[in-house]
Formats: sequence, structure tokens, C-alpha cells
Amino acid sequence: MDLLSAMTTFVRAVDAGSLSAAARSLPSSLTSVSRQISALEQHFGTRLLLRTTRQLALTEEGRILYERAKAILGEVREIEAALSRDRHQPSGRIRVSSPSLMGQLVIAPLLAEFLRRYPALSVDLLLVDRAVDMVEEDIHLAIRVGRLRDSQLVARKLADIRMIACASPAYLAQRGTPETPGDLVHHDCLVFSDAPGSAEWRFADDGKAGRKIRISGRLWMNSLDALVTAERRLLRDISHELRSPLARLNVALGLGRQRAGHDQAALDRIEREAERLNSLIGQLLMLARMESGVATVVREPIDLVAIVHDVVEDAAFEAKSRGRAVEITETCDARVSGDPELLHSAVENVVRNAVRHTREGTAVEVSMGREGAARVWIRVRDHGGGVPEGALPNIFQPFYRVGDARERGTGGVGLGLTIVHRTIRLHDGTVRAVNVPGGGGLVVELTLPALPPSTTVL
Repeated sequence: MDLLSAMTTFVRAVDAGSLSAAARSLPSSLTSVSRQISALEQHFGTRLLLRTTRQLALTEEGRILYERAKAILGEVREIEAALSRDRHQPSGRIRVSSPSLMGQLVIAPLLAEFLRRYPALSVDLLLVDRAVDMVEEDIHLAIRVGRLRDSQLVARKLADIRMIACASPAYLAQRGTPETPGDLVHHDCLVFSDAPGSAEWRFADDGKAGRKIRISGRLWMNSLDALVTAERRLLRDISHELRSPLARLNVALGLGRQRAGHDQAALDRIEREAERLNSLIGQLLMLARMESGVATVVREPIDLVAIVHDVVEDAAFEAKSRGRAVEITETCDARVSGDPELLHSAVENVVRNAVRHTREGTAVEVSMGREGAARVWIRVRDHGGGVPEGALPNIFQPFYRVGDARERGTGGVGLGLTIVHRTIRLHDGTVRAVNVPGGGGLVVELTLPALPPSTTVL
């Protein structure tokens, strides 16, 4: 006999007032209910119920069992609920290992939301560019890149990683562009491997793992993080070095204007190009700061509506001279926490990018709204030709060129949208771009965590 099940049937029969009512509520058959109560009486060696044609009456022993059984069943339900909560609410400490660069760029940004979702969990994140001994180093979860060696560990494939061979425009201009993978043996490559010296790069051939090319270079590292850091440091140094000749150019430009008289057209063009180059250098420095982790967000309450109105007012004034307009179509009460200068720059970059691409005679539309009480969004729509669907995920990458149709006459994508993407991520937000159906332009949406309505804005 299942004693717990029999006590449940007994309590249900007493509460229902009859065996037949208990059978209907369980649900069970009348015969089964009667058999379980008889087994319960036999187990305790006493009569528990006095049965009449209309109702059930408890004996003294039956009353004692009823009260105790009801309490026991209540405690069992509480235990079940507690254990069920534990199953659905993980707790404890998880030790995770990951390659250093992947940990910094992919894993670490997800941890804040993960810990918020599971408040009873703690995480130790070990960033190392080697295969850890999970048993020896007490690692519960290891994220690895590459082929899985024979192992007794439980493994699950998360995703494919696509590696590409790339080079800076300056390097290609100096050393030439390789036409085939085999040409790489004549080039300086950044080498990432376990041991110093040469390494192998694998190239796909018709979708299959094909050629192996042994490459070499003057810079070897066993850490992708260090390799990327070296590249970012070089970027910062180059940007600073370019500022010096620009300053001298501006001095020479001023002297040239004094001697040119009324014919200033050529000098005006030089000044515009110098301003563009100076702006690009500034963007390079900002991007380097963001990607190296130097840039920090100064958190203070901000009225996002004021930022949007300020940006739109300035952009509308400039767009008017080009036969375009900028309008706010929808707004809302929107307060966020963050760096006012960075967020102003992000919104401005998106709006100015839209002004460049919207067709003459059309207006860039800027709207704001809320996703419940937790998040606020800004959408900027142009009325240009849009972006090919396959290129949408890449438009926030540095210097990505969508194609001639969108780039012609606009000066290229540059770094503006890249800085927008990095800025919004620094503020725990998201950025996405979608085409308007029917060739109606592009919409860029910024989403940020919203402050409660009662938060004071300085």
C-alpha cells in the first residue's frame, strides 16, 4: 500500500463527505477509494470511518489520523514547492573558462543580464588561451574553439566560427594584394599559435576544408587578446601622428588665404578635406578608446528628449541647405542613465547618416517610444535606397562599404555607425538596422534602459 496516497484519499473522503464524492474529485473509482480506506484501517489496526447511507462519521482514531494526515500532506506540498523552485531557480557558483578575447568580447558582456536573471548564482570567469584541465582546475564549464579532442567530457556545439584573411588598406598599398591563398607565404602575417614560428591557416575549397597554407610573420603571439591590443595601440599611435601634419596644414592654409586674394575656391576644398580628415582621426581615437576598454561611461540621469531635440534642430538647419528636412514624428518621456556627451554623439551620428542618404525633397523622421517601463527606443528613418539585406549585419563595422548605390556622393560609411554601436553597448543598450518594406529607406533603432519616471534629471 502507498501510505501517502491512501492518506490523501482518506482526507479527501472526509472533506467531500462521502466515498463517491471523493472518487469523483480525485478522480478515481468508488471501488478504489473504498479499498484504500480499508487498507488504511487494516494498516493502523483500527476503524477510522463509520459509514452510513448518507454520510461518513469519523471515529476518535479517525479524527486523530485526519488532523495529522492533513498536516503531513500540507508539509509534503510545501516540500514539493520548495524543491520545484530550486529546480527552476539555479543556485551556487559556476566556474567557467573561455579564450581571453572571446571572454572579453562575447561572454563578459552577457554576464550582467545572466546574473540578474539568476540572482542565486555566482560566476567565476577564467580567461586563458589554453585548454584547461577541467577536473584538476575545478572548471564546471569550458568554452573552447577548434576541434574537440577525444574526451570523456560532455560537449555541445554552440556555433561555427568563420575566420577571414584581411589586411589594412595601407598594408595592401605597400605590399600588394594577394590573389590566392598561396600568395600569403610572401606576406607578413600576424601569427597566433601555441608555439613560436610559423602556423597553418586553413582555407575552404568549394565549401570543404581544403588547402593548408603555412604562414609566417614578424609578430607572433599565443594570445589573440594581446594581438588585438597591439593592433589597437598601433591605431592610436597612427591617429596621433596624423594630427601633427594636419596642424601644420592649417597654418599653411591660413598663410595661403592671405596671398590668394579673391580666388579661394581651391583653398576652400583643401579646408573641407582637412576637416574631414581631422574628424576621421577623432573618430579613430574614440573607437580605439572604446575597443581598448579605456572609454568609461560617466553615469548620470539624462533627459533623452532634450538630446534628440537638440540634435534634430542642428541637423534640420544643415539639411535645409541640401533640400532635405529632419522632423520629430513621435516623442515620449524618456530618461536614461549614462554619459550625455557620448549619447549626444551617438544620436547625432545616426541622424546625420540618415540626412546623407535620404533623397532630396524628403525628410528624415525621428521618433521615440517606450517598451514598457524598462526600456526606451529612438528610431531614425531615411527615405533613401536602403541597404541590401545581406549587408545589414555589417553596417556597424568600421569602414564597411555597402555598395556604390548607397555610397556614391556620401563619403562612405566611415566610423560613425561603428561608434554608435559601441556607445550604445557601453550603455547596456542595443542597435539594429532594418529596411522599410518596398524600398522606403532604412530605419536605425537605438534601445536603452530607461530610468523610473520619478528619477531626478540634472
